[in-house]
Amino acid sequence: MKTALELVIAQYTAQIYDNEAAVGQAIAESGVPRHELYITTKIWIENLSKDKLIPSLKESLQNCVLIMLI
Repeated sequence: MKTALELVIAQYTAQIYDNEAAVGQAIAESGVPRHELYITTKIWIENLSKDKLIPSLKESLQNCVLIMLI
């Protein structure tokens, strides 16, 4: 994770990987300014329904401890 952040690799998490909290912690510890990162995650197919999508996204943000959503 540290090497990925140093190389500014952004696509390394998904809900199904169950690593969003670890990714968020690595980002926080990396020292890389948040505005320099483009962070994405992939929504699990079971969470794509109209009633599950927004709660699922909020959970991912909370898991990653991210406060900025663009």
